Amino acid sequence: MFPGVPGVTGSPTGWVFPGDPGIPSTLAPTRYNNFGPRLGLAYALNSKTSIRAGYGVFFTAFEGTTNFNEIGDAPFGFFYVGTAPSFTTPFVNRGDGTVVTGGQKFPVNFPPLNVGPKNPATLDWTRLIPIGSSPGFFHKNRLPYSENYELSVQRQFTPNTLLTVSYVGTQGHRLLADQESNPGNPALCLATPGCGPNLENTFNTRLPIFGPLFQSNGYFIAIGQSSYNSLQVNLRHTSGRLQTLVGYTYSKSLDTASGYGEQVDPFVPKRSLALSAFDSTHNFVASYNYELPFDRLAGPKRLTKGWALSGITRFETGLPVTLIETDDRSLLGTQFTGPITLGIDKPDYLGTPLHIGDARKGPYFDPAAFRPENLLDPVTQCCFGVLGNARRRFFHGPGINNWDMALLKDTKLTESLDLQFRAEFFNLFNHAQFATVNGNVNSPTFGQVQSVQQPRIGQLSLKLNF
Repeated sequence: MFPGVPGVTGSPTGWVFPGDPGIPSTLAPTRYNNFGPRLGLAYALNSKTSIRAGYGVFFTAFEGTTNFNEIGDAPFGFFYVGTAPSFTTPFVNRGDGTVVTGGQKFPVNFPPLNVGPKNPATLDWTRLIPIGSSPGFFHKNRLPYSENYELSVQRQFTPNTLLTVSYVGTQGHRLLADQESNPGNPALCLATPGCGPNLENTFNTRLPIFGPLFQSNGYFIAIGQSSYNSLQVNLRHTSGRLQTLVGYTYSKSLDTASGYGEQVDPFVPKRSLALSAFDSTHNFVASYNYELPFDRLAGPKRLTKGWALSGITRFETGLPVTLIETDDRSLLGTQFTGPITLGIDKPDYLGTPLHIGDARKGPYFDPAAFRPENLLDPVTQCCFGVLGNARRRFFHGPGINNWDMALLKDTKLTESLDLQFRAEFFNLFNHAQFATVNGNVNSPTFGQVQSVQQPRIGQLSLKLNF
C-alpha cells in the first residue's frame, strides 16, 4: 500500500487512489491475456438421435455500482457513519450531548474538482478521519470469468415428439464480493474492559491493518466463487389440437456470495461457501395449449370456432432460507462493512432436526435448532468472539405449486380484423405461495414466514388485432 492521494497532501498512510505508485489508473485496466476459448461439438448417431457438447470461458465486466460507491470516498464525498441526528450539529449525539469520535467535523472543505499532481491541494485531514464505511476497490482485482459446459442428447421419437436430456454446468471465478478490510480483533476486545459487540470503533480494537485512523471499510474484491450443476430434461410434443412443452431441472448452486453487498469471511473466504440465494433443487414447468373442439358442434362457426385453453403449471423447490445474526457477538464489527447493513455473523446450529412444517400453522422450521453464536451455556462454555457454525444457507423455504390458465376465443371479424376474448386466472387453485422466511436469530419472528405471493387473480379482456 502506498500513501497519499494524487495532488492532496497529508492523507493517512494506507489510503490509496488510482494513480498512486503501484495502483492502476482505472478500476479495470485493459489486459490482453484474458484468453476465452470456446469449443463446440455436434454428432448425429442416426437420423433421429444427436449428441452435442460445448465448453467456453467467458469474461465479464465489473458492476458499475462499484463506481457509484467510490464517489463517497474521502476526501471527495461522504464517508463517515456516526450518530448524527441534527443538521446543525451532525456529529453531536443528541441523546447525551457527547461528541462522537474525532470531534465536530462540519463543515468539511472538499478538494477542488481539478485537483491533481499538477494542481495540488492541502486539506485538513483531522476533519476527515477516522475513515469509516468508505468502500474501496481492491487494487489487484482481475476481471471475473466463468467456465460454462454442456453435454446433451437429443432424440426424436415421432415427427411431433422431441426429447432433450442435458447436463449443464458453470464454474464462476474471481467474482466480485464484499469483504471487511479492517475487522475487529475479538481477543483484544475481550481483554479490554468495557468493550463488547458494536464497540470495536469506540475502543479501537480492530486488527492493526490500517491503524486507528480507519474503522470498518469494505473491499470490493474479486475473490468470490460459484458452481452450478444441473440435469435438464425437455420434452416437446405437438398432436393435432394439443401443443405441450415440459421441462424439468434438478440442480444445485453454491457460492461464497450471491449478490452485490453480501460479505465473505474476512479471514477464510471459502468458509462462506453455501447454497446460492437463488438455488432451487427441483423445478418442473409445463406449458400447454389446447384448441377446444367446440367447432364440431352445430351452430354458427363464428361462435363455436376459435376457442382454446392454455396454461403454465409450475412445481418448484422454495428458495433457501438465509440465516443471519445482527448483534455482533463475533466482535468482528462487520455490520456496516458493505452497501447493505448485513454482517457475516450467523447463529449456531445445534444439529437437531429442523422439523420443516406447515407455514400456515406456525414456524416454518424449529427455531430451537439454532441459538445466537457463542451463547454462554454450562455445556459448551462458549463466549463472545467466535463466528457461529451455521452455514449462511443450507435448507430451502416453502415451495411453489402454481397454475396459471387462460380461456381464449378468437373471432374473425373481417379478413384483417380479429377480436380476441381472454379470461385469465393466475394461481387458479389459490394455493398459498409463501415467500420470505425470517432467518434472523435475533428477531422474535425467527423461523416464521414474513410474506406471501399473490392469491388467485382473475381478469377478463378484449383485444382487437388488426
